[in-house]
Amino acid sequence: ENPEDADCIFINTCGFIGPAVEESVRTLMEVISCLAEQPPGKRPLLAVAGCLVGRYGKESIAPDLPEVDIFLDNRELGQWGRLLEKALAGKRDKVLIQGHIGSVDLNRQYDISRDFPTCKKYFEDLLRCLGTDYIDLGMLFFIDSQKDFDAVFHTGILTYMQKLKKEGTVRAIGASSHNPEIAKQIVQSGEVDSIMFS
Repeated sequence: ENPEDADCIFINTCGFIGPAVEESVRTLMEVISCLAEQPPGKRPLLAVAGCLVGRYGKESIAPDLPEVDIFLDNRELGQWGRLLEKALAGKRDKVLIQGHIGSVDLNRQYDISRDFPTCKKYFEDLLRCLGTDYIDLGMLFFIDSQKDFDAVFHTGILTYMQKLKKEGTVRAIGASSHNPEIAKQIVQSGEVDSIMFS
């Protein structure tokens, strides 16, 4: 609620779809504005990560955003983990973490996978990198077509997430979509607790 009270602010961005890019930039500028009054040594660490950084490159973004301490693209997941693990130390119960299943880094390129063993490996890597044994919201990633829906809901991916929820490794199941018809289908399935739509 109050960014100025944080030790670390981690903004995960989207760089795929126009409105999501605009939302990422708007959120970043709101946080920077909120922190502008704080002396440099007193303000929280500000990290910007995700596919917006990967798509446009930190070298081209950083000069315009000197307030940002760290830029990480999706190919640097290991560094994300170290940063977040340090920020979460002693505070894990006060932080909500969303993690995607189906978001992968193949050949150093941010991508989407529907291959269950690949998705499972990347999700387990996420837990390990963050130094946590649970994710608050496990998101079924980027379900924008009927083919995506079928690949997630009628293969081992959804079953795996349901198993993790039953075990407490995932506290709630969510899904992300940019297609209103598919989003409606996801909601009507009754299988998710939350949906992210943009």
